[in-house]
Amino acid sequence: MAINFEPLLKTMKQKQITWYWLSQQGVDNRTIHKIKHNANITTSTINKLCHLLNCTPNDILGYEPDNLQ
Repeated sequence: MAINFEPLLKTMKQKQITWYWLSQQGVDNRTIHKIKHNANITTSTINKLCHLLNCTPNDILGYEPDNLQ
């Protein structure tokens, strides 16, 4: 998968944010599951995470090109 959430994990660690805290702030458990498994999430969720963590999408999303040959 080209998009990953490794930067989010680093940002959460730096800011001492837990998955539990995110769920208490309204991030759905299904969404947390998707993030943990690098599945698709909506831009609305990305916006919410940026707001909660006071960061930019670059602090949440990573990109590695697929081999689409």
